[in-house]
Amino acid sequence: SPAAVAARQYPEVARLREWLASIELEHWFEKLFDEGFDTIRRLETLEENDLIELGMKKGHRRSFFRGFAALVGEARSPPHGTPGHSRDASANTLSSSDSLHSGHA
Repeated sequence: SPAAVAARQYPEVARLREWLASIELEHWFEKLFDEGFDTIRRLETLEENDLIELGMKKGHRRSFFRGFAALVGEARSPPHGTPGHSRDASANTLSSSDSLHSGHA
């Protein structure tokens, strides 16, 4: 498949596949790749509705967003004493998203 070829040729694409495997969602790699979400960086623009349109189940979406928040937090840990950096923003986004689905918005 084109996705598998790209994963062998481009480290950024391979990293996406490895990350998906680490959160047990590797089977979504080709579908995400086909929709243009072919690197970790491009996932930053992905919204929950995109995953719903792809047919991703609610539990997988939650795993995806929690895993992505952890990934972004690891890559962008704020310097000590810097409030409101990416890690906090990711947590707020997830909290808002979760509350929408639980009916507590």
